[in-house]
Amino acid sequence: VLPAKDAANPAQAFCAKTFKTCQQLLPVIKNLRNVINNREFFQTESYRVLVAARRSLVSDMESLHEHQLQLKAVHNLRASESCSRPVDIALEGALLLLGRCVDIVRPAGLLTGAPVSQDDWKLALLVLKQAFETIKTVCDPDQPLTPDEWMNLGDEGGDSGDDDDAADKSLG
Repeated sequence: VLPAKDAANPAQAFCAKTFKTCQQLLPVIKNLRNVINNREFFQTESYRVLVAARRSLVSDMESLHEHQLQLKAVHNLRASESCSRPVDIALEGALLLLGRCVDIVRPAGLLTGAPVSQDDWKLALLVLKQAFETIKTVCDPDQPLTPDEWMNLGDEGGDSGDDDDAADKSLG
């Protein structure tokens, strides 16, 4: 779950993997929209993707808790300085929403013959979109930088600006 190169910030490594898993839910969201608009049937593949994504996120959360020695350390993980909620709290909520969505669409996904009402399809789409947005908000690597993060960008490489002076002298 946590690549060695990102071991210094396990939250970022964890969030990168979680964000990739989250992206797999986009076709499911599209399929649910089309079901609500009577354009297509619910695809069993959408159900499989939904279940697999939830299972993967649960497994990753368990690994994150095992990787951290104390629960307090897990709770203090933030994907970035701008992230207001701890990663574990936000993702637990998203997992609950994904579980609710799975429960709603299960009859159609498993082809049990039990009907899923139009209101239930709408609710499934709503909770799935909420889960997706929660994961995206917490784990998206393309979140905008905070002013503090912008200010620290040049500090990481230890660049003193001497290379710019040398380049100016060679040009002029």
